[in-house]
Amino acid sequence: MLKVSRLRRGFARSAVATMSSYHATPPDRTIEAAPPSGPPGQSEQPASIPMPVAQGGRRRSKAVLAVRAAVFGLLTVMTADQFYVVSLLPRPVQGGSMAPAVYGGHHRIRCDECGHEFPVFSMPNGALPPVVPCPHCGRRVRIAEHNRTWCHGDVAWIVRSPYWFRGPRRWEIVGFRYPVAASHLLAKRVVGLPGETIAIRDGEVYINGSICRKPWPVLRSMLSPLPLARDYRQPRELPCEVRLSSPATNYCYSHPGWDQLEVPIRDLVLFFSLTRFTVGARGDNAVLRIRADDGDRGWTVTFDFLKGQVAAERAGPPGGEDQTTPHANATGDRTSAQRFTAPLPQGLRRQVSPSGTQWPIPIAVSLADRRLVVLVREQPVLDVPYEPQPLTQAIVRPFVIEAEGAAGTVDNVEVMRDVYYLPPYPTEVPMPGPIPMGQQRAPAAPPDGVSEPLRVMVAPAEMKEPPFEVRIAADHYFLLGDDSHTSLDSRYWRPRYAVPAEHILGRAMILPRR
Repeated sequence: MLKVSRLRRGFARSAVATMSSYHATPPDRTIEAAPPSGPPGQSEQPASIPMPVAQGGRRRSKAVLAVRAAVFGLLTVMTADQFYVVSLLPRPVQGGSMAPAVYGGHHRIRCDECGHEFPVFSMPNGALPPVVPCPHCGRRVRIAEHNRTWCHGDVAWIVRSPYWFRGPRRWEIVGFRYPVAASHLLAKRVVGLPGETIAIRDGEVYINGSICRKPWPVLRSMLSPLPLARDYRQPRELPCEVRLSSPATNYCYSHPGWDQLEVPIRDLVLFFSLTRFTVGARGDNAVLRIRADDGDRGWTVTFDFLKGQVAAERAGPPGGEDQTTPHANATGDRTSAQRFTAPLPQGLRRQVSPSGTQWPIPIAVSLADRRLVVLVREQPVLDVPYEPQPLTQAIVRPFVIEAEGAAGTVDNVEVMRDVYYLPPYPTEVPMPGPIPMGQQRAPAAPPDGVSEPLRVMVAPAEMKEPPFEVRIAADHYFLLGDDSHTSLDSRYWRPRYAVPAEHILGRAMILPRR
């Protein structure tokens, strides 16, 4: 046993000596055998085999790791490009056919009168118009170096993964290959799905005969401002009459260099902040009332903060006969054929007290998509679909805000409009005679005799072409741009008027860069 243990110690010492000499020996030498250990007379251990050391081993290890990392990165890029995104780098958006939801490269113009900044896209020839109207105050602004700034616009990723297990959904923005030239990539909004019948009438989209209403987040992203007669950004005591500087039309202020066909509209949205609401001495009947003109009978929206409810009432029709169709999907309790109520958000009643002002309360009233929607802090509290009579007069005073049994102050008042979808433009812009509902708008001569694009106001009935209606084939999608004046979309892509499913590359994820 003693000899065996000594032999084991000898092997261990030999191994340690071998490893030590291996790390201490320069690379161009070989490792010599270690001398035997143990008492005299013990048999010598077999000599270690010489072990050559490779030249530049560490450098080759780093090179191998670098090659492996490069191959892995290349495979990751190829996999992501094939399955997840069309391009790892976001692509810049070009043009303004999806404005105001998505902006391409444009100029920011600052109005010398009101100080607002607004986007303006170039004319078809690439130049800027010399004079543009301000969408906030309506005044004419001459473009110069001191009041314009170039903005690169938004960028977008086209993501494939959302459509692995489902098809595109309505109102999503998708990236696809241009049906006429497949090498071009475009971004539009999905409006029609396979097998549906699409119609465009009076600025609205109809699906299988029923109006297609947009969810509030989608509608909010598609709104454009209308010019007001005065600056309503400053606090104003109630009552407050909101007036437009010109009749509400579908004129696109971001493309003032394009010939446009103007049509009076009723799809308006009011935004304001209630900054003060002091209940009177009696304190039993304090309400905030909003009167909305939709060109027909109008709506009256009443906020009763003490009772914690909001009510919407529609004025009776001429002759006393009620022609309002009840809607089962209206939010709140329908107390009559023309009156709807709903509770206010929890806690809002406590914010309005006889002691006076509390925090500002953002409120919005929307008449877009043939539907009354009342919102508090961007949350819908009342939703009433309805069908108004055809528009017979242009709207100039769309909203009046007033208080009863209380005193209040509002600020940041703004009126915006929804998208007005036009049918395909006729070959010639119609030039009608006098129109009962409004005057044909001939722009005043600009300074220095500079010519301006044509602006013609017409009634929907004056459109020469019949209403647009088409049935979508299977595995095809009907796509529209948000700016109906300038967008080249499914309205013009004959004969199918739609994009095949295989041309849609993925969902467009927009990254604002304005």
